[in-house]
Amino acid sequence: MMVPFQLVTVAGIWALRTRWSGWFAALVAVWPLNAFFWEFKFDSAPTAALVVGLVLALRERWLTAGAVLGLGAALKWTPGIAAVALVLWLLCSRRRLDAGRHALGFAGAFLLVNVPFLALWPGLVLHTYNVQGSRGISGESFLYLPLRLLGRAQLAPGGEIWSDAVAPGWAKPAAIILQVLSVLAVFVVAVQVRRRPRAGVAVAAMAPVAFLLTNRTFSPQYLVTILAAWAVAGALLVGSRREQAALTVAMLAATLANVLVYPTVTPTYWWVCSGVLFLFAFVATLSVLLRAARHVRCRRATLSQPASGLG
Repeated sequence: MMVPFQLVTVAGIWALRTRWSGWFAALVAVWPLNAFFWEFKFDSAPTAALVVGLVLALRERWLTAGAVLGLGAALKWTPGIAAVALVLWLLCSRRRLDAGRHALGFAGAFLLVNVPFLALWPGLVLHTYNVQGSRGISGESFLYLPLRLLGRAQLAPGGEIWSDAVAPGWAKPAAIILQVLSVLAVFVVAVQVRRRPRAGVAVAAMAPVAFLLTNRTFSPQYLVTILAAWAVAGALLVGSRREQAALTVAMLAATLANVLVYPTVTPTYWWVCSGVLFLFAFVATLSVLLRAARHVRCRRATLSQPASGLG
C-alpha cells in the first residue's frame, strides 16, 4: 500500500530539477534502512504529500501546494507545519495574495477531510488528540536522554522504550517548550530568507523536522519523513560535492542509528544509539538552516559590491 507513496516521494524530489535532486532522490529510493517503516507504517503517505507540496510551492502553485499539504496534514500534522512556514515566508516576502491562496488551499483540503468525520464521529476524532496530548516523555524521545544521564528519568519496570518514562512533573512542560522554541527558530530563519524561493522552501521542509525531532513521543518511523525533508533541502541548497557528502553522512548515520534503536532494540545500549541518532539528526538539520542563511548573506554581499567595468 505504501509503495505508490514512496514512488511519489522519490519522483517529487527528482522533480526539483536541481544539480543534486536526482542524486538525493536515488538516495531516498535505494537506501535500505527505512524499508522496515515503509512496509509497516503509513508515514510514506503524509511524506509524499509534504514533498509534492514543497515542489508545487517552489513552482509557485500556491493554491495547489496548500491543498496537497492540507491533505497530508489530515493524515499527520507535519505537512501542516511546513504550510505555516510557507505562509510566513510569503507574508515576509510581501506576497500577501499568494499567502492567502496557500492558506485557503490548505484549510479547504484539511477541513474537507476532517469535517465529515468530526460531524459523524466527534468522540472518535477527538479521542486521538486527547490520548496523544495526555502522553508523557517516551524513552525514544530526545529529552529522555539528558534526563536519564542526570538520573531524573528512567523506563518503568517492564516498560518498552516507546512507553512513557518515569520523569519529574516539570519534564513534560519543558518538552513542550523545547518543541515550540525549535519550530519558532525555524520560522525565524524563514523570515531571514524571504524573497529567496529555494531557501524558503528548504527552510519550510525543516519545520516539520524540528517538530518531530523534539517531540516528546518520538517514534523511529519519523525518519521516513525526516529523511525526505533533508533530501528536499539538500537538493535545493547543496552547492558542492563537499557539502553533499557532509549532509549525506549525517543523514545516513542518523538512519543507521535509528534502526539500532528500533526495530533492533539492543537491550543495553539502545539509548546510546538514540543519542547518536539525535546528534547526527540535529547536525543535518542545523547545517541546512545555516546553509540557507549563508546563501542569503552571500547574495547580499554580492549585491553590495560595486560594479566594475572598463572605462
